[in-house]
Amino acid sequence: MNISICRPGVTLFRGCFLVLVTFGVFESAANAGFEWSTSVGGNGHYYELVLPTDPSGNFTWFQARDAAAASIYNGSAGHLVTVTSSAEDDFLRSAFESSLKVDNLPGSSGDFAWIGLTDVAQTGNFQWITGEPFTYSNWAPPEPNFLGIEHYGQLWVRDYHDGAGPIWSWNNSQPGPGIPRWDTGLFGYIVEFDGPFTAAVPEPSTLIILGIGSLMLFGRQFWYGRRNGQTGYEPKRCDKSRSFGVNSASFRKFTWAPSKR
Repeated sequence: MNISICRPGVTLFRGCFLVLVTFGVFESAANAGFEWSTSVGGNGHYYELVLPTDPSGNFTWFQARDAAAASIYNGSAGHLVTVTSSAEDDFLRSAFESSLKVDNLPGSSGDFAWIGLTDVAQTGNFQWITGEPFTYSNWAPPEPNFLGIEHYGQLWVRDYHDGAGPIWSWNNSQPGPGIPRWDTGLFGYIVEFDGPFTAAVPEPSTLIILGIGSLMLFGRQFWYGRRNGQTGYEPKRCDKSRSFGVNSASFRKFTWAPSKR
Protein backbone atom coordinates (compact mmCIF):
# COMPACT_ATOMS: atom_id res chain seq x y z
CA MET A 1 0.00 0.00 0.00
CA ASN A 2 1.24 3.51 -0.76
CA ILE A 3 0.89 6.25 1.83
CA SER A 4 1.95 9.74 0.83
CA ILE A 5 2.30 12.00 3.82
CA CYS A 6 5.45 14.09 3.39
CA ARG A 7 5.39 17.77 2.54
CA PRO A 8 8.37 19.92 1.50
CA GLY A 9 9.77 22.06 4.26
CA VAL A 10 8.49 19.75 7.00
CA THR A 11 10.90 17.66 9.05
CA LEU A 12 9.22 14.27 9.09
CA PHE A 13 9.47 11.61 11.79
CA ARG A 14 10.59 13.70 14.75
CA GLY A 15 8.49 11.22 16.71
CA CYS A 16 6.02 8.50 15.82
CA PHE A 17 2.60 9.00 14.26
CA LEU A 18 -0.66 7.23 15.00
CA VAL A 19 -2.50 5.69 12.06
CA LEU A 20 -5.75 3.80 12.63
CA VAL A 21 -7.01 1.81 9.65
CA THR A 22 -10.52 0.36 9.51
CA PHE A 23 -11.51 -2.39 7.11
CA GLY A 24 -10.72 -1.16 3.66
CA VAL A 25 -7.72 -0.21 1.58
CA PHE A 26 -5.72 2.92 0.99
CA GLU A 27 -6.55 4.69 -2.23
CA SER A 28 -3.41 4.92 -4.34
CA ALA A 29 -2.82 8.62 -4.83
CA ALA A 30 0.15 10.79 -5.55
CA ASN A 31 1.54 13.29 -3.08
CA ALA A 32 2.56 16.18 -5.32
CA GLY A 33 4.83 17.98 -2.93
CA PHE A 34 5.83 21.02 -4.99
CA GLU A 35 3.47 23.66 -6.31
CA TRP A 36 4.62 26.28 -8.81
CA SER A 37 2.37 28.89 -7.29
CA THR A 38 0.68 31.57 -9.35
CA SER A 39 1.62 34.00 -6.60
CA VAL A 40 5.25 33.78 -7.76
CA GLY A 41 4.44 33.80 -11.48
CA GLY A 42 3.93 30.06 -11.84
CA ASN A 43 1.19 28.03 -13.49
CA GLY A 44 -0.45 26.61 -10.35
CA HIS A 45 0.60 23.05 -11.28
CA TYR A 46 1.97 20.47 -8.85
CA TYR A 47 5.06 18.32 -9.45
CA GLU A 48 6.52 15.17 -7.93
CA LEU A 49 9.84 13.41 -8.49
CA VAL A 50 9.61 9.60 -8.35
CA LEU A 51 12.86 7.61 -8.08
CA PRO A 52 13.38 3.90 -7.42
CA THR A 53 15.46 2.85 -4.44
CA ASP A 54 17.88 0.79 -6.57
CA PRO A 55 18.45 0.06 -10.28
CA SER A 56 16.30 -3.09 -10.17
CA GLY A 57 13.29 -0.79 -9.92
CA ASN A 58 14.25 1.50 -12.82
CA PHE A 59 11.49 2.86 -15.03
CA THR A 60 11.66 2.76 -18.82
CA TRP A 61 10.30 5.85 -20.56
CA PHE A 62 7.10 3.97 -21.38
CA GLN A 63 6.65 2.73 -17.82
CA ALA A 64 7.23 6.26 -16.54
CA ARG A 65 4.70 7.68 -19.00
CA ASP A 66 2.06 5.16 -17.94
CA ALA A 67 2.77 5.52 -14.21
CA ALA A 68 2.52 9.29 -14.43
CA ALA A 69 -0.77 9.05 -16.36
CA ALA A 70 -2.16 6.71 -13.69
CA SER A 71 -1.30 9.10 -10.84
CA ILE A 72 -4.05 11.21 -9.30
CA TYR A 73 -3.59 14.27 -7.10
CA ASN A 74 -6.67 15.96 -5.64
CA GLY A 75 -8.81 14.90 -8.60
CA SER A 76 -6.28 15.78 -11.30
CA ALA A 77 -4.63 13.11 -13.46
CA GLY A 78 -0.91 13.43 -14.00
CA HIS A 79 1.42 13.22 -16.98
CA LEU A 80 5.17 13.19 -17.53
CA VAL A 81 6.39 16.71 -16.95
CA THR A 82 6.48 19.13 -19.88
CA VAL A 83 9.02 21.92 -19.51
CA THR A 84 7.77 24.73 -21.71
CA SER A 85 9.76 27.74 -20.47
CA SER A 86 13.02 28.68 -18.80
CA ALA A 87 11.02 29.81 -15.76
CA GLU A 88 9.45 26.37 -15.38
CA ASP A 89 12.85 24.73 -15.86
CA ASP A 90 14.31 26.98 -13.15
CA PHE A 91 11.48 26.02 -10.81
CA LEU A 92 12.08 22.31 -11.40
CA ARG A 93 15.78 22.75 -10.78
CA SER A 94 15.16 24.55 -7.48
CA ALA A 95 12.70 21.83 -6.43
CA PHE A 96 14.51 18.67 -7.50
CA GLU A 97 18.17 19.25 -8.35
CA SER A 98 19.34 18.40 -4.85
CA SER A 99 17.42 15.09 -5.02
CA LEU A 100 19.24 13.88 -8.15
CA LYS A 101 22.70 12.37 -7.79
CA VAL A 102 25.23 14.00 -10.12
CA ASP A 103 26.21 11.93 -13.15
CA ASN A 104 29.95 12.09 -13.71
CA LEU A 105 31.44 11.70 -17.17
CA PRO A 106 33.57 9.68 -17.02
CA GLY A 107 32.95 8.21 -13.62
CA SER A 108 30.10 7.26 -11.35
CA SER A 109 26.48 7.00 -12.44
CA GLY A 110 23.90 9.55 -11.40
CA ASP A 111 20.10 9.75 -11.37
CA PHE A 112 17.89 10.37 -14.39
CA ALA A 113 14.30 11.66 -14.56
CA TRP A 114 12.20 10.99 -17.68
CA ILE A 115 10.21 13.89 -19.09
CA GLY A 116 7.33 13.93 -21.56
CA LEU A 117 9.45 14.66 -24.64
CA THR A 118 9.96 12.46 -27.72
CA ASP A 119 10.82 12.66 -31.41
CA VAL A 120 9.77 9.09 -32.19
CA ALA A 121 7.18 10.27 -34.75
CA GLN A 122 9.77 12.22 -36.75
CA THR A 123 13.48 12.16 -35.96
CA GLY A 124 14.69 15.56 -34.77
CA ASN A 125 11.18 16.95 -34.40
CA PHE A 126 10.75 16.80 -30.63
CA GLN A 127 7.22 17.12 -29.27
CA TRP A 128 5.64 17.22 -25.84
CA ILE A 129 3.25 14.33 -25.16
CA THR A 130 0.55 16.82 -24.15
CA GLY A 131 0.63 18.54 -27.55
CA GLU A 132 1.99 21.79 -26.11
CA PRO A 133 4.26 23.71 -28.50
CA PHE A 134 7.94 22.80 -28.30
CA THR A 135 9.43 26.29 -28.08
CA TYR A 136 11.94 25.92 -25.24
CA SER A 137 14.79 23.46 -24.68
CA ASN A 138 17.71 23.04 -22.30
CA TRP A 139 19.85 20.37 -23.95
CA ALA A 140 23.21 19.53 -22.43
CA PRO A 141 26.12 19.95 -24.83
CA PRO A 142 26.31 18.11 -27.26
CA GLU A 143 22.71 16.83 -26.96
CA PRO A 144 20.53 15.86 -28.64
CA ASN A 145 22.81 13.34 -30.32
CA PHE A 146 22.37 9.89 -31.85
CA LEU A 147 19.24 11.12 -33.60
CA GLY A 148 17.29 8.22 -35.05
CA ILE A 149 18.37 6.00 -32.14
CA GLU A 150 17.66 8.04 -29.01
CA HIS A 151 14.09 9.35 -29.06
CA TYR A 152 13.14 10.08 -25.43
CA GLY A 153 13.93 13.02 -23.15
CA GLN A 154 15.26 12.95 -19.62
CA LEU A 155 16.62 15.36 -17.04
CA TRP A 156 19.99 14.88 -15.40
CA VAL A 157 22.62 16.77 -13.44
CA ARG A 158 25.82 15.97 -15.34
CA ASP A 159 29.39 16.98 -14.60
CA TYR A 160 31.58 16.91 -17.71
CA HIS A 161 34.64 17.87 -15.62
CA ASP A 162 35.29 20.79 -17.93
CA GLY A 163 35.38 23.36 -15.15
CA ALA A 164 31.73 24.34 -15.49
CA GLY A 165 30.57 22.06 -12.68
CA PRO A 166 27.39 19.96 -12.60
CA ILE A 167 24.79 21.15 -15.11
CA TRP A 168 21.01 20.72 -14.80
CA SER A 169 20.08 19.91 -18.37
CA TRP A 170 18.35 17.55 -20.79
CA ASN A 171 19.49 14.43 -22.60
CA ASN A 172 17.91 12.33 -25.34
CA SER A 173 18.09 8.60 -24.74
CA GLN A 174 16.82 5.21 -25.75
CA PRO A 175 13.87 4.23 -23.56
CA GLY A 176 15.65 1.47 -21.58
CA PRO A 177 16.59 -1.11 -20.52
CA GLY A 178 20.04 -1.88 -21.90
CA ILE A 179 21.13 1.75 -22.09
CA PRO A 180 24.25 3.27 -20.51
CA ARG A 181 24.04 3.58 -16.71
CA TRP A 182 20.90 1.38 -16.56
CA ASP A 183 22.43 -1.13 -14.17
CA THR A 184 24.18 1.42 -11.97
CA GLY A 185 22.08 4.61 -12.05
CA LEU A 186 18.51 5.34 -10.98
CA PHE A 187 15.92 6.05 -13.68
CA GLY A 188 12.76 7.72 -12.42
CA TYR A 189 10.46 10.46 -13.64
CA ILE A 190 8.77 13.74 -12.80
CA VAL A 191 4.98 13.79 -12.87
CA GLU A 192 3.06 17.04 -13.39
CA PHE A 193 -0.54 17.69 -12.32
CA ASP A 194 -2.25 20.49 -14.25
CA GLY A 195 -5.57 20.64 -12.36
CA PRO A 196 -8.31 21.56 -11.80
CA PHE A 197 -7.89 20.37 -8.24
CA THR A 198 -10.49 19.31 -5.73
CA ALA A 199 -10.14 18.99 -1.98
CA ALA A 200 -8.95 15.57 -0.84
CA VAL A 201 -11.81 13.54 0.67
CA PRO A 202 -11.01 10.36 2.64
CA GLU A 203 -12.60 7.10 1.55
CA PRO A 204 -15.61 6.16 3.76
CA SER A 205 -13.98 2.79 4.54
CA THR A 206 -10.68 4.32 5.57
CA LEU A 207 -9.96 6.39 8.66
CA ILE A 208 -6.50 7.82 9.14
CA ILE A 209 -5.62 9.72 12.29
CA LEU A 210 -2.18 11.26 12.53
CA GLY A 211 -0.71 12.19 15.91
CA ILE A 212 2.11 11.44 18.27
CA GLY A 213 2.12 7.79 19.19
CA SER A 214 2.21 4.52 17.23
CA LEU A 215 0.94 2.85 14.07
CA MET A 216 -1.85 0.41 14.86
CA LEU A 217 -3.00 -1.92 12.06
CA PHE A 218 -5.89 -4.29 12.77
CA GLY A 219 -5.18 -4.21 16.48
CA ARG A 220 -1.38 -4.60 16.29
CA GLN A 221 1.18 -1.95 16.96
CA PHE A 222 3.87 -1.15 14.44
CA TRP A 223 6.34 1.64 14.76
CA TYR A 224 8.31 3.61 12.28
CA GLY A 225 11.00 6.17 12.65
CA ARG A 226 12.64 9.32 11.61
CA ARG A 227 14.54 10.79 8.71
CA ASN A 228 18.07 9.51 8.18
CA GLY A 229 20.08 11.95 6.04
CA GLN A 230 19.23 12.72 2.43
CA THR A 231 19.01 9.22 0.98
CA GLY A 232 15.75 7.95 2.43
CA TYR A 233 13.95 7.09 5.65
CA GLU A 234 15.24 4.41 7.98
CA PRO A 235 12.95 2.80 10.55
CA LYS A 236 13.69 3.62 14.18
CA ARG A 237 13.13 0.48 16.20
CA CYS A 238 10.76 0.71 19.12
CA ASP A 239 10.17 -1.85 21.84
CA LYS A 240 7.72 -3.98 19.90
CA SER A 241 7.98 -7.38 18.28
CA ARG A 242 7.46 -5.99 14.78
CA SER A 243 8.17 -2.67 13.15
CA PHE A 244 7.17 -0.89 9.98
CA GLY A 245 9.96 -0.07 7.54
CA VAL A 246 9.72 2.78 5.08
CA ASN A 247 10.94 2.00 1.56
CA SER A 248 11.33 5.38 -0.11
CA ALA A 249 10.16 5.67 -3.72
CA SER A 250 11.09 9.34 -3.53
CA PHE A 251 11.61 11.78 -0.66
CA ARG A 252 7.85 12.33 -0.43
CA LYS A 253 6.25 9.00 -1.39
CA PHE A 254 6.62 5.73 0.45
CA THR A 255 5.74 2.05 0.26
CA TRP A 256 4.98 0.48 3.61
CA ALA A 257 5.96 -3.08 4.50
CA PRO A 258 6.65 -5.01 7.72
CA SER A 259 10.32 -5.29 8.60
CA LYS A 260 12.13 -7.39 11.17
CA ARG A 261 13.96 -5.89 14.10
